[in-house]
Amino acid sequence: MTTIIDLVVRILLTNIKKYRLFLICNISSIAILFSMISLVNNNSLMGSGNIDSIISSNIYAPTSLVVIFVAAFVPYTYSLLKKDTSRDYGILNSIGMLEEEVNICMLLETLILGAFSVIGGILFGNVLSLIVFLIVHYGIGMSELKYENSLTTYRMIVLFAGALYFVVYVIDIVKRRLLNATDMIISKRKSESGTGSCFLFFIGVVIVFISFVSMLFLYEENSNSALICFALCVLGIIVLSMNAQFIFKKGRKKSKRLFLFSDFLYYFKRNIKVVLVSFGMIFMILFFTMFTLVTFPNFSNNAEIYNPYHITYSEYPIMEWHPEESDLKDMTEKFDTDITFYEKIDYLYIGGTQLFSINDIRNYISNEVHLDKGECIYVKCEYLNDGYEHNKTNNNTEIEVGGKSFAVKEVVYDILFGKSLLTQGKIVLLSDRDFKELMEDKNISPSRLCLLNFSDYTKTIGLEKVIVETLAEENPGFKASDFMITSRAVSSRNARNSSLFLLFLVAYVSILFYFSVLIMIHYKFEMEIEEERHKMQLLQSMGASESDVGRMLFEKVCLIFLTPFLGAVILTVMYGYGTNFSYGYGFVGIRYAILVSIVWFSIIATTIILYYRRYMKRYDPQYFL
Repeated sequence: MTTIIDLVVRILLTNIKKYRLFLICNISSIAILFSMISLVNNNSLMGSGNIDSIISSNIYAPTSLVVIFVAAFVPYTYSLLKKDTSRDYGILNSIGMLEEEVNICMLLETLILGAFSVIGGILFGNVLSLIVFLIVHYGIGMSELKYENSLTTYRMIVLFAGALYFVVYVIDIVKRRLLNATDMIISKRKSESGTGSCFLFFIGVVIVFISFVSMLFLYEENSNSALICFALCVLGIIVLSMNAQFIFKKGRKKSKRLFLFSDFLYYFKRNIKVVLVSFGMIFMILFFTMFTLVTFPNFSNNAEIYNPYHITYSEYPIMEWHPEESDLKDMTEKFDTDITFYEKIDYLYIGGTQLFSINDIRNYISNEVHLDKGECIYVKCEYLNDGYEHNKTNNNTEIEVGGKSFAVKEVVYDILFGKSLLTQGKIVLLSDRDFKELMEDKNISPSRLCLLNFSDYTKTIGLEKVIVETLAEENPGFKASDFMITSRAVSSRNARNSSLFLLFLVAYVSILFYFSVLIMIHYKFEMEIEEERHKMQLLQSMGASESDVGRMLFEKVCLIFLTPFLGAVILTVMYGYGTNFSYGYGFVGIRYAILVSIVWFSIIATTIILYYRRYMKRYDPQYFL
């Protein structure tokens, strides 16, 4: 066993540069995941109630994105490393080392690499999570957020990373059993894919097309269908990408003229995996940035739309003290604004249903509807163009409240008094006659909805607390939390924080993803640097000029950077339209998709030039494009 450990240590030391790149990739990915999981497990963000759920819910999508990324990124870098180091194990196999001993060597190697990756990822993740906290707490202004990393976060990271390394180790063992020692020695020089199938290529194209069309028809009814369509689309892209070689094989000369890359097929076959992984990551960057920019204005707009009145609260019949307008003016004095509208409306709350008389709120509802005795209107406090999914199906032909049944004459979508705690559940409008009959029932106590508008509602932040605290003080037996109250100023502030929080998370994840792409591509280049240098030296010895060598290397850099980007742009434009058209924002989605793509193209183009210059120095320090 000591001999095996010594052997593993020697292999690690011999390939220290390759392992160093592998560790940088994995430490970075695990650190990103740690910083996101720490937010999910942060009690001050997710569980305290001090931060609005609209804000905290924005953490789930980016976190899911990072989980998917790490689940794909770690196995890819592992397979890339093993492809390069399999030669060592193939030599050991060929000189008589037992299969079990080779497996133990590989297990020890994986355990050492996994341990360093997890420990380094957790340490770096703590740094990233602290940076995230400082930006959100002080930059965005979410002072309620506290810095904390629970044991659950550490446990989740260790279990998730451990499971990933176990899976990739088992897969590597299975793959190795299918190869003989010679195959393992020369596996580094093999292409990453075969010759490609015309039939499978077009099957992939059809799958992508079907996934997009299906989303257009299904997304409006159920937004979860987009996830299924997206998974189907990814499958189609993998199928067509793995079989795209036949295009270049059929028309090599045409492909040269089309792409201007004389060695496009060669580099495409050798780098298809890194292209696919990069495509997925760049697409996630473009798509979520686009989607965030489309929805960003909706947060603020919806805060006003869903709060038509600046402050809304409810009074209960058992209260001893009911504030009058003069009392409310006294409370408002410190806020440098005046009350411009004050109204009280009677309503009944029976079994989770709020009942209003059509006569009392005729001036508040947009529909001119006449109700006869026994009829009602079912009101859904929703704005259909708010950018979110709405269930438009309604099976209520009759509503029963207070022991009486009312026929639903119409279902209307109207914000009415706002989508708040006061108006959750069913809202039903009755004829004045039916409403008065229920009011006369001694077992039913009427309540009042109080509506307030101010000359400047932005100055009323904190007034909602003053109102509920005063109500609690003046009414023994009540607590401030017993009173349901909504404020447009608070909703607008939460909408702003939610928008900035989501925008920051997407920008944060996008930047880290892009650096991960750079690290991954650099890792790929470094694994092939010796082979590429040998190839270029042979070409130069056969008469190739310095410019020919530079052009070939420039083609390789462009291929690996631009091919996934162009595919991601096409998919982002498609999904930019598909995920927004049902809300009337389809062309807005396309516009933002194109804008985001242009910005990222400039970033990637700059990266290509800078990286190419650095890459060329590995061959000829005097040569630049």
